[in-house]
Amino acid sequence: MNFQVTKPLSRIFGTGVKLNSFELKVLELGLKNLPDDLASIILLQIEQYNLVQREFGSRAINFYRKSGFWGDVESISPILDLKKNDVPLIKLELKTEKSELIHAVFHAVNGRFFCVTFSTSTEELKHSQIIELVSVTKSWRSAICV
Repeated sequence: MNFQVTKPLSRIFGTGVKLNSFELKVLELGLKNLPDDLASIILLQIEQYNLVQREFGSRAINFYRKSGFWGDVESISPILDLKKNDVPLIKLELKTEKSELIHAVFHAVNGRFFCVTFSTSTEELKHSQIIELVSVTKSWRSAICV
């Protein structure tokens, strides 16, 4: 499956923050290393999100679908069939252009892709697109109902 992450993501960030090139590259690598059926559900969810928040220190990005004056969180579909409410889906070990190792973990909460957390601040990497994928831990195997 070929993922064109930039197009759906670029249209949903009218509020919140815009993903930088490093975050987009990590998101693309994560989706490419998930099974096609799981990645396609997550991509459908991403297309429905309209708010991204970057946590202080650039150590995580969180995805939401908000609506209404008070910013109520809307449900999205389809949802992932998970064994628990909060699960890691995949862990990537990445090497940056400066040979720095960074871990990125994709999390799902209540059946929806929610965030990517990083082992360190990614602020200095925001313009970086040169990333080497060192290893992948396939956490979804124990988290998805079969």
